[in-house]
Amino acid sequence: MPTISRRVEICDNAQLPLRRRKLLLLTYHFPPVAGSAAHRWLGFSRHLLNHEWDVVVVAPTAVSWEPNDPALLKQLLPGIEVERVAFPKCFWTRFVNIVFPYETWLPSGWTLTRDVVARHKPDVVLTTSPPGAIHWLGYLVKQKFGLPWIVDLRDPWFTWTGKNTDPWWLKLLNGRAEQRTIHWADRIFANTPSNLAVLQRAYPQSAGKMTVLTNGFDPVEAPVAKADRNNREMTLLYAGEMYAGRDPRPLLRCLAELNKAAPTGAPRFRLKLLGRSDGSFDIHDEVRSNSLTDTVDLLGQVPHELVLSLIANADILVSIQGPKYQNSIPAKVYEYMAFSKPILQLSEPGGDIDWALKTSQIPHRVVSQFDEPGIKQAIGELAAEVEHQRVAPVDAQHVRVFTRAYLAERLAAELDAVARPASETGA
Repeated sequence: MPTISRRVEICDNAQLPLRRRKLLLLTYHFPPVAGSAAHRWLGFSRHLLNHEWDVVVVAPTAVSWEPNDPALLKQLLPGIEVERVAFPKCFWTRFVNIVFPYETWLPSGWTLTRDVVARHKPDVVLTTSPPGAIHWLGYLVKQKFGLPWIVDLRDPWFTWTGKNTDPWWLKLLNGRAEQRTIHWADRIFANTPSNLAVLQRAYPQSAGKMTVLTNGFDPVEAPVAKADRNNREMTLLYAGEMYAGRDPRPLLRCLAELNKAAPTGAPRFRLKLLGRSDGSFDIHDEVRSNSLTDTVDLLGQVPHELVLSLIANADILVSIQGPKYQNSIPAKVYEYMAFSKPILQLSEPGGDIDWALKTSQIPHRVVSQFDEPGIKQAIGELAAEVEHQRVAPVDAQHVRVFTRAYLAERLAAELDAVARPASETGA
């Protein structure tokens, strides 16, 4: 068994009142990992403290293929404890990692999880995926310790991807893992309405214990916006990674044509692109070939605090989603909502993103990422609203349902519902 190296990150909580409940969160993604999964549960954990729920997290020490932002650790509050164990590094893992890159962590994760349960005596265990391998630990905790188990599906699992190109034996393993998880879990969260509908149709006998828990955002108290806006430029910002069919190349071509056709004195468009690319195309070459080197800034991966500042200083916020992911809402869409700025959504109309934007009533346009005439028209319309200050203020009540504070209140109610009474836990 690999040796456990444990690192605890917790603030002095001597000033906190004694809390009645504790959630054990098992995840592969928690700060300093900086992906959307980490932000989801960092945010929820912070707000759960206001509902008499402390959180103890079990996670890997690092996930080498994920972006990292050590500054996120500053957001940990008293009452949130993080315990970590490293991925094993030995001869056999070199071969297992080829097919099961996440599963090699499970033996070490289970050893630490048992220790954490013994020391912290949590009331509920929650596992959040992807990867689906994490639910093995939730299943083992439920079987060995009898704890209520909540499953959080941040993205679709086997039910949605069962017709992929995986070999038959891997489909069999994933299908059985999903079935076991759905059967034994006490509550199941899907991240969008359409994902919930698909899951309920696939498992009608378990439909009653399923609900939607979307991603969310925390309101930005004092965004640092431009004091003197450059009236000669209209800034578009894309803050997200370029993968899974997210293709900014049609947008680049549209911006090149709009700038070329703009009348004298009209503002030119500048685009700032954040995040990493999966390498399916060379974004630097695309910028050069469209003669946009002076108007497109390729900023790559930047700290989250800088992301917020860049969003606050942009005029139009851009989100891109591949055509195969109609049932997925990029986490950045929720973060954009905190700023109430116009959103250009490049994805197929009619999906869950449409639902979220219409619910929020944020000014927006939804256009296929490959519909170049539609993209140019949408940019023109949004730019005109910004330039002539016709962007209507957003009613806070419409976006409230996507705030992490509101979602954590719902989450706490679910935790309270499944937690064992204090008389049974000895509290």
